Amino acid sequence: MLKSNMFLYQGVIPLIKWYRKLELFVLTLFPGLVEKYVKHHFARSGVEFDGKRGWDIEVKDKSLYPRIVNHGPLGLGEGCMDGQWESDDIPPLAYHLFEGDAVAVANWFHPWNRFLNYMACSYFNLQSDDLFESFMDDSMSYTCGYWKNATTLGEAQFNKMELIASKLNLKPGMRVLDMGCGWGGLAFHLAKYYSVSVLGITISIDQVVAARRRCAGMAGVEVRLMDYRHLDEAGNFDRVIYVGMLEHELTATSPPSSEPWLITYIFPNGYVPYHAEITRGIEHLFVLEDWQNFGHDYIKTLQAWWTNFEGNWPTIKDKYGERWPWKGTWYAQCWETTPINQTIDRDALFQMAEDNIPVVDRVFGEGHYLRPQFIQPYRSKNVLIQGITITNSPMWIVHPVLCDNVVVRDVNITSLGPNSDGVDPESCKDVWIYNVTFNNGDDDIAIKSGRNADGRRVNVSSENIVIQDCSMEEGHGGVTLGSCISGGVKNVFAERIYLSSDMLDTAIRVKNNALRGGLLEGFYLRDITVGRVGRQVIEVDFFYEEGPNAGFVPVIKDFVIQNLTLLEFAPYSCYMRGYEGHPNASFVGLRLENATFNGVLNDPHYVVENVDDVVIENVVVNGAVWEWEGKIGQ
Repeated sequence: MLKSNMFLYQGVIPLIKWYRKLELFVLTLFPGLVEKYVKHHFARSGVEFDGKRGWDIEVKDKSLYPRIVNHGPLGLGEGCMDGQWESDDIPPLAYHLFEGDAVAVANWFHPWNRFLNYMACSYFNLQSDDLFESFMDDSMSYTCGYWKNATTLGEAQFNKMELIASKLNLKPGMRVLDMGCGWGGLAFHLAKYYSVSVLGITISIDQVVAARRRCAGMAGVEVRLMDYRHLDEAGNFDRVIYVGMLEHELTATSPPSSEPWLITYIFPNGYVPYHAEITRGIEHLFVLEDWQNFGHDYIKTLQAWWTNFEGNWPTIKDKYGERWPWKGTWYAQCWETTPINQTIDRDALFQMAEDNIPVVDRVFGEGHYLRPQFIQPYRSKNVLIQGITITNSPMWIVHPVLCDNVVVRDVNITSLGPNSDGVDPESCKDVWIYNVTFNNGDDDIAIKSGRNADGRRVNVSSENIVIQDCSMEEGHGGVTLGSCISGGVKNVFAERIYLSSDMLDTAIRVKNNALRGGLLEGFYLRDITVGRVGRQVIEVDFFYEEGPNAGFVPVIKDFVIQNLTLLEFAPYSCYMRGYEGHPNASFVGLRLENATFNGVLNDPHYVVENVDDVVIENVVVNGAVWEWEGKIGQ
């Protein structure tokens, strides 16, 4: 099969190259029209050619325009490498292009171009070790570091390996299979510090040589050159690890990657799945016992890699040439992109609040990247938002603050960007959310009442909120309380809600921590129908972000769910975590009545820790009555 695919690949690639050359020739016959077309679509994303803003593009060679249409992001990136354009501030340029409605949407992802880009995808080919040595740490770890309590790349990678080891619960003498072992850093670490034997396998000859050299003299470590699919002793291992390899494993069910810059220069034949695709893929095969996201640490990892690469570039530039894509400004700064600038400003803004800096002095202007809310009534009364469609908001979408008598009804919200909460009443009273459809990149509805010191200073709770007849697709949480809820919340009622998507993490969500605090009192839901979710149906997590290590313990009381149905799939029914041994009971409990959960993946189907009281009445999970070991409703 592999040989036949290779023959097909070798036959199709010349045809695609011929077609691309013909297309480029035709485009050069109409330079004015092509230039107008490209400028039009880039302008829709807030990017101008020869404009005055830092992220605008200064054109050095007008042959760039047909090159962009012909090869999309690959043409844009290679145009930068070849000096056809420059920009003073590439991170926000990249953000505007790939979050907006530029040619990236209008042309590059047209079905025909998706097909051509997929067919032109090259087979994966690792570069020489000297390239990777130029930017990685001594362990040669080519995955995200774990930067908690770390100040250097080496410390972050050591922390990551320790984190992996802690989750494996290793004991001396165990046998571990490291699939895609790379240069052997993790195999060496586990054998040295945990006295286990490790078999590492990789398809790279250079990696085998380097890993064997690293582990020479280390008892119990073996490194083989082989495809994991040819391993015939899989049943002889106590633990199997698979770190940083999944993105290289396209399967028959994976959608093709159609971003030519990525598949040409970064991860040829690669695909990075969304977390819900992973849970769906392991359905009925494995039990998901732990899930931890430290994706933001990739920003620091990439920064460290880039710093190392710049410092070592003079030693390898003669081999790779000045046109090497990693040396180009476009790729280098696209590593950072706008979120890193926003993260810095976001942290600074939060610190200003903790330091009691007056609000009027918290000013972020040119050169900062804090994204604004889309619709934000402030200290208003009798607010009506009705009969509109909202798409592609920069951040929170409908965000009334300190308002009374708010109605949001008959609204369609679709926005899959970062922090794109749908409707977020904050410190508001008497709110009605009715017949709203949500498809969001963050929480669909999130009730708020101020964050940390600011929330306690203003000290206005959100009260009397009614949510009816809404439908929700993608999002982090469907109906959510928190996490910016330091002023408290009282009396939230939700009924007749339909939620379903593999890209929806949680249907009913409460998120908080001991830095936010606040009293959450009276959360009542009934007639809730859930099709599919990516993680759990019900979540109460007091370990969100900063977790328990502060002095403002959150409290939740009177949490009642009635008449809930899960139709198809969820990894867990409930995930609820309070604080262990705290003198003030923070999580008084949940009352769940008349509920049916179908297609729950894990057994046990719930995680419940340090919750004072769970009352279960007439609840069925996968056809069996839920016999809760704690208090059972009568």
